[in-house]
Amino acid sequence: MADGRLALVHGDQLAEFTPLDPKGARALHCDLCHYTRSRSEAALYRVHVAARRTRYVTLCLGSAACVTRAGERGLLKLAERIFPIEPIGPDER
Repeated sequence: MADGRLALVHGDQLAEFTPLDPKGARALHCDLCHYTRSRSEAALYRVHVAARRTRYVTLCLGSAACVTRAGERGLLKLAERIFPIEPIGPDER
């Protein structure tokens, strides 16, 4: 997406990854491909998975190369951390 958000689809559910402003200068560890990246190569994302429940995920900014390194098994492991997403009402975030 143009605003930096990412999406992951699993069955009929959609997880929306919202980027967070970077804080600090330390390197980040990608939760998908498990490479350590500098702040310019990775970002921290927030994913709402239920009412008042959030997961935080770090991903490489070069997502195509990251997905290639992780492979299908890596994508499935990440999906297991995120899904299933519980329905969230408009006033429950």
